[in-house]
Amino acid sequence: MCDDPHGPLATSSATRYPGGNRTNCSIMGSAASCGLSLYEFGATISIPFFTEEWKPTSFIPKLEYNLKGGLHTLCLLDIKVKEPNFEAMMKGRTEFMPPRFMTVGQAAQQLLESQSILEKEEKETSYGDALCIGLARMGQPTQKIVAGTLQELVDTDFGPPLHTLIVCGKILDYEWEVVKEFLIPNSKYEYKAPE
Repeated sequence: MCDDPHGPLATSSATRYPGGNRTNCSIMGSAASCGLSLYEFGATISIPFFTEEWKPTSFIPKLEYNLKGGLHTLCLLDIKVKEPNFEAMMKGRTEFMPPRFMTVGQAAQQLLESQSILEKEEKETSYGDALCIGLARMGQPTQKIVAGTLQELVDTDFGPPLHTLIVCGKILDYEWEVVKEFLIPNSKYEYKAPE
């Protein structure tokens, strides 16, 4: 149930329907469970783990392009599985680092950090005030959906992986009717109906 006509019906009952939502195995379809229409999404981006030496912002132009068109952006969050341990390799041993899964909070923090980096380069960004929606374990009995500003999502506990983030573009009235059910209490986000 991720087709647009079924989206509001399925998502409005997602937390009340005893059987729960049945979603496909892909986050691309499961993203509609938060109330956003899949027809209103632009290009998907991937957010990599930052390191002290490497903090790319190459994914931001695609995010900004989507927002300028009023489109939502699905952000796939980095997963590190079977990453080689280079220190062990230098000693002739094959070892792997423990698996790491980016959280919504980490992604939100990195988007805010990217905004600061770009501001220092005198490049404008518009996503800082956008409504964002964090998704965790979609299609599972423990799935979690929370909407708020990036800053609000930084400190929100979404529990175990897997996590995904959506940066909202223009939110249509029928989307808002569902999305507002997931809004953090006393959120600083203020909905403005599309013109």
